[in-house]
Amino acid sequence: SMGSRVFLLGVLSYVIMHLFIIKPNYLYTLGHEVMHVLATWVCGGGVKSFNVTKEGGSVQTTKTNAFITLSPYYVPAYTLIFSLLYFLLPLFVKIPNLKNIYLFLAGFSLALHLIFTADVLRKEQPDVINTGYIFSLVIIYIVNMLLVAFVMSLLFDGISFENFFRQTYINSKHIYVRIFKQLFFL
Repeated sequence: SMGSRVFLLGVLSYVIMHLFIIKPNYLYTLGHEVMHVLATWVCGGGVKSFNVTKEGGSVQTTKTNAFITLSPYYVPAYTLIFSLLYFLLPLFVKIPNLKNIYLFLAGFSLALHLIFTADVLRKEQPDVINTGYIFSLVIIYIVNMLLVAFVMSLLFDGISFENFFRQTYINSKHIYVRIFKQLFFL
């Protein structure tokens, strides 16, 4: 459909920009730190300081937990912001072609999120292989896969989020059963 083509054009535009023109590090860092802030607010915490530079960023909050720490890796800040604007703007102003503008920006921002997340996780602590790190990677991977499957199910006919979920569950169950049998020689 036209919508899915516009979305994929957004994805492709970001990939080309990232590979050949500029990697928007500041933009990514800003979104990353904003997600920490939003997650902190959702959990009832407060923000003491907020700092973003080209080199990196930091946020000091009154509370922290796994959700707050990992939120930037599985919630695409800009896609979230564009989605809110897509639903809120029509309440105040009529924008021609809003759906296509949104789909392009959603594709663009989702690509930014996935590429930077992969990049950051690859660079960030490859030597720290402890339970927390492995657990975090698994959670981040699963949530991002679900996110992409959900977005694809909204955009493309013939892709069903429920089917994806069901198949993933069935396949995972088979894998775990086989691992269990191997471990305990059943």
